[in-house]
Amino acid sequence: MSPNQRRKLAHYAQLKAAFLLSARHCDCCLLDVAECGPVVVHHRCGRIGRLLSATEHFVAVCHRCHEWIHANPKRAQERGLLAGPGEWGRQ
Repeated sequence: MSPNQRRKLAHYAQLKAAFLLSARHCDCCLLDVAECGPVVVHHRCGRIGRLLSATEHFVAVCHRCHEWIHANPKRAQERGLLAGPGEWGRQ
């Protein structure tokens, strides 16, 4: 891994940790983390390039909802949980 990529991943790890510390509920099922379990970062527009660290596209979701988002892309798009056509991968 290049030193540049190592720096990018270290920066992302810091952003991710801060984001998850502030998450109090799942943005999909809206349950408190005490009810649905720990949340993970879902990247609404993908993770390529600058999108990896683009916190404006981070969504806090529980594991069950994260699976639902990827299994039901149309419905997830309707709810703003997944980028729509033409938005995916846009930096």
